[in-house]
Amino acid sequence: MGLTPEERILFDGCRRGDEAAWLALYRAYSADVGTFLNGMLRHTNDVDDLVQRVFLEFLSSLDRFRGDASLRTWLFRIARNLALHEFRSRSRRDHYVQAYAETVGSQSVSPENQVDARQQLHQIQQLLSTLDLPFREVWTLRELAGCTVAETAEVLEIPEPTVRTRHFRARKRMFELLNAAQSNPDPIPTGLKLVQGKGSN
Repeated sequence: MGLTPEERILFDGCRRGDEAAWLALYRAYSADVGTFLNGMLRHTNDVDDLVQRVFLEFLSSLDRFRGDASLRTWLFRIARNLALHEFRSRSRRDHYVQAYAETVGSQSVSPENQVDARQQLHQIQQLLSTLDLPFREVWTLRELAGCTVAETAEVLEIPEPTVRTRHFRARKRMFELLNAAQSNPDPIPTGLKLVQGKGSN
């Protein structure tokens, strides 16, 4: 999947230092990048800064970009590398999905439903933190960022069947844990993890 004609115009403009092209690129993809980072990292106060870093890294990588992927895919790759760096440098294993809060807040629902939605959001945040990183990043790209299987495979540089397998297993585990959490009011045990063992996809 290479550059679309529209993306080629933006890319060429950015290489020429065209500020209008840069702004158009940022407006087109910054929300998607922010949503992905929100799903991968816990500290949402840093997301705006991290999004800026992604686009600055994109500008510095223009000479290395071969055009064999879409701009969206390339930006997600940069965002993923940045998220992994933040993940490792902070030594945090419990990442939360704050992007769901925006979805909940944008819906016209009754106060009772809003309470239920907030409770479900909190459960989802806890449950997602129990997935190992390979499954969490696939789930976040597919469920939050709205990436296709092909786009997710390009971002993570893994085969499409692996994306499908990890997404299926992550969704299955999330549903299992959500059902268990609804049946059991006790806190979710931190030991419940979807572990990528030998030979797993």
